[in-house]
Amino acid sequence: MRTGSVSNEITLNVPDTAGGPGPPLNLRGTFLNGTLTLAWDAPATGTPAGYLATASVSTAGGPEQTVSSGVLPPNTALSVSGLPAGTYRITLRAVRADGTAGASSNLVTIVVP
Repeated sequence: MRTGSVSNEITLNVPDTAGGPGPPLNLRGTFLNGTLTLAWDAPATGTPAGYLATASVSTAGGPEQTVSSGVLPPNTALSVSGLPAGTYRITLRAVRADGTAGASSNLVTIVVP
């Protein structure tokens, strides 16, 4: 038989399974010597299995197009060369292993001459 005070208080830790990791932080980009380079900081919450990049691209004489990458590795940098001239507006989303994506990062705009 137990003796002592009785409490109706319990603590329950439930993992977040509804959404993806937090947004990637401090997305920044440069274009130098023909290479577009993006860098960012990992989300403050959650551990991403990878990232999705989305870019709206405006090229001379053409309509704006939106393109998305497949799931990128969980690195915090990406370099791409061979891009056509245009203005690129890019965001990232962190993705869990089950494919659930979190909120978007800040937007960066990079001009490729």
